[in-house]
Amino acid sequence: ILKAYNGRSAIQTIHDQLPDLILLDIMMPDIDGLTVCKTLSRDPETRDIPVIMVTAKSGQKDLEAGLEAGAYDYIKKPFMVS
Repeated sequence: ILKAYNGRSAIQTIHDQLPDLILLDIMMPDIDGLTVCKTLSRDPETRDIPVIMVTAKSGQKDLEAGLEAGAYDYIKKPFMVS
């Protein structure tokens, strides 16, 4: 498990050690998650890594923006795990 606390460090961390899956919030300091997702989806090295948005932004437009940015799926917070 790798952690990043802002968009810029997320991009760098992902390039340093390519993960199998990315869980990404939209609301992050520095560079937001939508921009991070777009950046990753345009890069040949990272575009095939599935990105799942996990965010409190739960509107239909937020969902559409996440998927248009290249996210594989979108999970709204809070969520329940059983």
